Amino acid sequence: MPARDVFICHAHLDKITHARPLVSALNSRGVSCWVDEAELLPGVSLIEAINEGLAAVRFVLVIITENFLQRNWTQRELNAGLSREIRTGSVVVIPILATDPNIYVRKYPLLEDKVHLDWSEGVEVLAEKIAGLFARQPGPEWHHDHPKEHVGLVWVRVLPRQEMLGLEHTMILRWGPYIRRVKFTPWSPEPISFLHHKTNPDVVTLHVQIKPESIVTFGQGTAPDQPPVNIDEGWTRTAGGHFPGHL
Repeated sequence: MPARDVFICHAHLDKITHARPLVSALNSRGVSCWVDEAELLPGVSLIEAINEGLAAVRFVLVIITENFLQRNWTQRELNAGLSREIRTGSVVVIPILATDPNIYVRKYPLLEDKVHLDWSEGVEVLAEKIAGLFARQPGPEWHHDHPKEHVGLVWVRVLPRQEMLGLEHTMILRWGPYIRRVKFTPWSPEPISFLHHKTNPDVVTLHVQIKPESIVTFGQGTAPDQPPVNIDEGWTRTAGGHFPGHL
């Protein structure tokens, strides 16, 4: 199941008008999203995957429209996010109101005091506010620990700086004694996902160096950007696990 930054809870009828534009705006800011069944691998249970997805993200963004208020399934996703919020004591659910606030309060009186975002501000403004919750800035070095129990697909996601588009980037990944060097030239401001595998139930810190400086994020499961760049091949083992430490 993908570990993403946010889960976009929305009514199916609002996918094109609301969910997809928000996902696109968040992608351009390096925020990864779990949005719908399109994220699933063949044969994966939708209900099970959504439950795991709701548990594996930092925030659940709930796009509340008239369509949303008329759907039982979306209510369940909202309730699941609120249950996690109560259990953990931290903010999980962020409502985005795209309907009359009075209707929203009548439907969810207990959420009246909860801070929400307003869809009328525009998708770019909303995306900027949501991205600000992660406070990510381009940097030359990054690291990540995948969950010990996870075995399977993992990804590294790179968001290049716009002023560096068209320039060759070099990324060096160090995972224990293994090293992988990747060179690529981004031409689009959209993030690029690099997909590989974690084969053992262990915790080994994945270190990443990248030049020019970029925003780098990590996760498990299917990559946020399709098609991803497969970097399974080409890893080399260094003598004694030595890492050269430079690009």
